[in-house]
Amino acid sequence: MIACVTPFAPVCDSTLPLEELHTSDNSNFNRPYADAYDTLYRDKDYAAECDFLEAVFRRYSVESVQSIIDLGCGTGGHAIPLARRNYRVCGVDRSAEMIAIARAKASSTDPPVDLWLEVADICDLDLHHTFDAAIE
Repeated sequence: MIACVTPFAPVCDSTLPLEELHTSDNSNFNRPYADAYDTLYRDKDYAAECDFLEAVFRRYSVESVQSIIDLGCGTGGHAIPLARRNYRVCGVDRSAEMIAIARAKASSTDPPVDLWLEVADICDLDLHHTFDAAIE
């Protein structure tokens, strides 16, 4: 069962026609943005945010959290440290460029981090898998 850690509005809730939501134009997620992403968020304290997530898991989860889906994982800022903390993590982002950077970062750590990364639009996501927690 997926337990959502942070409340959020339905992902696909919009007044736009569905065909306009699901276009192949990912202009906001192109290579220049992906390349700049980590620079833009270099001061973000991902470790502290992962500490907070673990505290939330301990306090509010009925069962122990072992697997996490990170929706909109970007370049792996949360996915990689959570995987290093021995969670089974699936990171999903619609940007192939972001996922490529996340894969490179995960494989360049010592030791390399084992995590599942998928390029997908979360509105169409069907991984045929369940997770103990979901983060965004």
